[in-house]
Amino acid sequence: MEPLFSANGNKAIEPQDQLQQITQDLQESEERFRELAENIEQIFWMYSVEEQRLIYISPACEKSLGFDQSTCYARTWEDWLACIHPDDRIPVLKASRQPLRGKSVEMTYRLTTPHHGERWLLARAFPVRNAVGKIYRVAGIAEDITDRQEQENWLKLLESVIVHANDAVVITEAEPVELPGPRIVYVNQAFTRMMGYAPEEVIGKTPRILQGPNTNWDTLQEIRLALKQWQTKIVEIINYHKNGSEVWIELSIFPVADRSGRYFYWVALQRDITQRKQTEAALQRQHWKSQLFADITLKVRQSLQLDAILQTTVTEVRNFLQVDRVLIYRRLEHGQGVVCTEAVIPTWHSLLGQQFPETRFFPEPTALYEAGSVRNIEDLTQAEWRSPGAQYLRQLGVRSLLVVPIVQQASTWGWLIAHQCSSARHWKQATIELLQQLTHQVEIALTQSQLLQAVQESEERFRMLANSVPVLLWVMDPEGQYLFCNQSFLDFTGRSLEQSIGVGWLESVHPQEVSHCRTTTQQALLHRESFEMEYRLRRADGEYRWVLDRGVPRWMPDGSFGGLVGSCTDITDRKQAEVDMQTALAKERELSELKSRFVSTTSHEFRTPLSTILSSADLLESYGEAASPTKQLEHIQRIQTAAVNMNHLLSDILVIERAEAKRLRCNPVHLDLRSFCETLVAELTNLDQQQHPVLLQVDSLQVKLPAYLDETLLRQILTNLLSNALKYSAVGQTVWLRLRCEESQVQFIVQDQGIGIPLGDQGRLFEPFHRGTNVGTIAGNGLGLAIVKQSVEVHHGSIQIMSQSSVGTTVQVLLPRWMEQVLPPSG
Repeated sequence: MEPLFSANGNKAIEPQDQLQQITQDLQESEERFRELAENIEQIFWMYSVEEQRLIYISPACEKSLGFDQSTCYARTWEDWLACIHPDDRIPVLKASRQPLRGKSVEMTYRLTTPHHGERWLLARAFPVRNAVGKIYRVAGIAEDITDRQEQENWLKLLESVIVHANDAVVITEAEPVELPGPRIVYVNQAFTRMMGYAPEEVIGKTPRILQGPNTNWDTLQEIRLALKQWQTKIVEIINYHKNGSEVWIELSIFPVADRSGRYFYWVALQRDITQRKQTEAALQRQHWKSQLFADITLKVRQSLQLDAILQTTVTEVRNFLQVDRVLIYRRLEHGQGVVCTEAVIPTWHSLLGQQFPETRFFPEPTALYEAGSVRNIEDLTQAEWRSPGAQYLRQLGVRSLLVVPIVQQASTWGWLIAHQCSSARHWKQATIELLQQLTHQVEIALTQSQLLQAVQESEERFRMLANSVPVLLWVMDPEGQYLFCNQSFLDFTGRSLEQSIGVGWLESVHPQEVSHCRTTTQQALLHRESFEMEYRLRRADGEYRWVLDRGVPRWMPDGSFGGLVGSCTDITDRKQAEVDMQTALAKERELSELKSRFVSTTSHEFRTPLSTILSSADLLESYGEAASPTKQLEHIQRIQTAAVNMNHLLSDILVIERAEAKRLRCNPVHLDLRSFCETLVAELTNLDQQQHPVLLQVDSLQVKLPAYLDETLLRQILTNLLSNALKYSAVGQTVWLRLRCEESQVQFIVQDQGIGIPLGDQGRLFEPFHRGTNVGTIAGNGLGLAIVKQSVEVHHGSIQIMSQSSVGTTVQVLLPRWMEQVLPPSG
């Protein structure tokens, strides 16, 4: 009998009381476990190794997996494995063995559920041993991390886009906005290519490292103001390459905030627009040059005041050349001269009205500056310039000069002179030629002024002078009738004066712009004001050229309104340059979209065969010895088929690449088209495993149908068209290939009764990687018709597609029957 008291005198616990206490403690423990398991968001589960079934799973399974507890208990291990994404099954199989070997395991995989679709799970499993140390259960926790995984994938995608973008990306801290500015924390590879700095050279520094002498500080102030207000800002600014060269940048800056709304970074996108700016500057200079020449020419024709003409000339030339001073030095008697007209910036001393001996105003002998001789000196501070004239000009602050003579009646009347005082300057040939043209207009103005001082210029004199200039001049009366067109105008249009006066000049205007020209001139006549318009004017050779037409009011000596006088300037080159620039920008956008579509499509197309290869290889590795030879051969064939598909995709991409680069050759050979088509139909019928009847119809009784075509390209054309017809036709539907030969051309017609092409897709049939919206799960990469189109064009042929959804598609290809060899352009 058990003692009632223990050895120390305390009352002993009865055995039945011990069992009751243990049972109670166990129940309390299980209640605490169940309360914990059923109130956590993660899925807790327990698997019996001996019974090979799930013995517990927490209620969280329904929220994450879409299955309630009873459904989960009823599912076998094979049921769960079938829900796992094919790419993840083998890793899960391998991981599932680890707890049975006494090891804990953790992995991430995708599970497809009936109500929740594909979900990402983070699963942890660990062995549970019994009292004797044997593993008799496996316990685990699974957490739905779909949102986190998608966020991580999105971040990886964004990082990839930023790293590989063509535009430079610069990320800085949010503060400080004031100088020295926020520090740089990240730059991508495009930044290094664009600015020359490696990341380690700029990270930790401020964007001021990119700024220099010609950086617009007003623009920087605008940026700083936008940063203070946490606003997005887009500007154009000059930054500096590591080598010191200027880089025009289109800069887009925007703030990045966290979930609480607090801004903590600035992101700047930099696009190199240097070439565009240079093109714009060149166009601007050309336009300014044309406008300058036309303005001065027009004022020479309008004004009777020589002083006004000379002042306009020096003012416009100084603005155009951006020099410190432009003047006209008029020759006097006894080797003297006077500055009769001047345009100078305020920081330099004016020379207007001052007389200078020619020996002091020129650094070289005066004879070198006579009629027809243009002289230019880049730097008077050089040692070789020691003449008194050079020393005197240096005292006046002149460092570089350009001298163009103004000739009047075969003698030098004076000189048009440009002074650069602040620095040395290289005078371009285009600048010299422009000043020579302008001095010619000044010479005309001098002649005109001298004639007007003697007698009233006659109409014949006006015609003679007008016809001596290369500008298209015209005179219009108050009723809008042309009274006069100069010889340049007539030579340009190829029409006589009789054909051009009145409203006859409108017959040379492009029909689409006649109404605009009439309206513009009528408004100018009505309000007696100047006008400016652009339109196309037919040249003598029939080509329409863009002209800039400017007209101003003409006032008679008695003060009455005499109509308009104007000039036309050919601006076709400028307009074409603008079109070319827009075309280049459109092409750049098109290439960028194609590149993006190429990367997206090829990555998707390669992923499927690669997954097949990896899956089969892993299965061979894991179960190769246990699998039957037939099963092993099946996996090997799957790997071979996937590799062949990848090879075909690469071949198609290379064909497209060669075609886009204009390197696709046409090497014609003598072919028998009947035999060629019969062989091709037989091959495709075997590949199709005779699932579709393929009928060849030849509209000729001749045994042989000779032609001279590129065999490889013709095979690509017909193989792609027939493969598409078979692929998109139901089993048993007939596909036809019709061949018709004529003397100079051959016609191929491929017809099916398949799913057809939706009307909305028919405008994009030949775009690489584009597929119809109704193809569903039918395999394909969207390159077939693009290859067909390129192969047909290399043959100088044509292709026409007629299709209707759910009815079928008919493709007609016309090729020249006797093809000459066509090589891609050299280089």
